Amino acid sequence: MEREVKIKIPGTKKFVYVKVRGSLKKPLVVFVPGLFCRINEHYFFNGAKYFEKAGYAVCRMNLYSYQKDARKAAGCTLKTHANDLDVVVRYFRGKGVRKIFVVGHSNGGAVVLLSKKKDFDGVSLWDSAHEEISGYKQYSYVKKLSGMSGYRLRWAIDYILPKNLVEEAETIKYEHLIEDIVAPVQVIVAEKGVLVPYGKRYYERVKGEKDYHLLRGSGHTFNEDGVEEKLFAVTRGWFDKWR
Repeated sequence: MEREVKIKIPGTKKFVYVKVRGSLKKPLVVFVPGLFCRINEHYFFNGAKYFEKAGYAVCRMNLYSYQKDARKAAGCTLKTHANDLDVVVRYFRGKGVRKIFVVGHSNGGAVVLLSKKKDFDGVSLWDSAHEEISGYKQYSYVKKLSGMSGYRLRWAIDYILPKNLVEEAETIKYEHLIEDIVAPVQVIVAEKGVLVPYGKRYYERVKGEKDYHLLRGSGHTFNEDGVEEKLFAVTRGWFDKWR
């Protein structure tokens, strides 16, 4: 049975809300969502069931949520989210989990790279964000809208991003951050996306054990028929090596 857990963020009155599946006596997979995404994306929801059947416990982590005492997107940066990821990992270490594997999709990959502790036993980056081709490049500043200032990001749907999030993202050099990860790193890139050359550069900069996989027929959100199953299998194969 899946259960909701709220984890206190030290020094604040806020909590990280996660959903946990499986026994914590098993290796744990933590899913970290991307920009504008939450734990209910199909690849996380279905992935949680897949990995539980494969002998893992699973944590689907919300970076921000609707609960009154949860973080909201406004006021957060990628470093805020990275700190909260460290809080989640520390919580499960305290529960006796010996092996923790982290999956970061899109901007969730950036969150993983920005972790200070990097207390992971394995990492899989799913079509991870890169500073040279970022949605942040497509914004215009909005001084005031509905009581807040920020940047208007014009995709199929317009979004308003917190000012500090955008300005922080412009300064991050993700390629250098990946060099600091000691744990084995897998880089999965969607063939039909725009991040293929950047995924290769990530892979080249990993100092330790590493794996690269081009996910054939896949777009950035893995919606194509049969792609999700391939994604899970490739990720599981990598984690099984280190569990």
